[in-house]
Amino acid sequence: MRASFYEGSRTFRTGPISRPSRAADQALLRVQRAGICGTDLHIFQGHLDHRIPKGGIIGHETFAEVVEAPAGSGFEPGSRVVVEPIHSCGECRACKMGGYYLCYRLKIYGVELPGGMQDYWTVPAAPEGVTVAVSVTGLPPVCEPAERFDKEGIDKERIEEEGARKIDDEDSAAKIDKVWWLSLSK
Repeated sequence: MRASFYEGSRTFRTGPISRPSRAADQALLRVQRAGICGTDLHIFQGHLDHRIPKGGIIGHETFAEVVEAPAGSGFEPGSRVVVEPIHSCGECRACKMGGYYLCYRLKIYGVELPGGMQDYWTVPAAPEGVTVAVSVTGLPPVCEPAERFDKEGIDKERIEEEGARKIDDEDSAAKIDKVWWLSLSK
């Protein structure tokens, strides 16, 4: 199994990682696509070093297939899902008021917590009664347009050679233009 590890400003390393075992309340996912967005570019540039640990696994816009899930979670093997990247505590004032995205102890999968740029990934199936993995019916999540790479000085050809590709009609029921995905399966 492989993952993309953040090693510091302008340095990612793709390397081996053990396949995770899921806890009783988690789903095991086989990652199909992980989007590269503006936050990932800021991580690449070193702007979030105060948040992402060295050796951390990025990827917070993730499309996956369920391999295993807890009984009664509503997820079956083969279900196609995207993962809500926000991990909130459910206990602070913001969470109790319904503002989980303003959680005082907010953590983001792919930033502070291991993200989806790995072949297999475990995420909570239903923490605090809120489902993290969300079923989708054909459309992967959308990430940054390819023009963003030009603005940031990222070499699109190098990214494409290393496994990213443009979404086309084979991937989606709708036409999505100029969106790039990193595929660990290539």
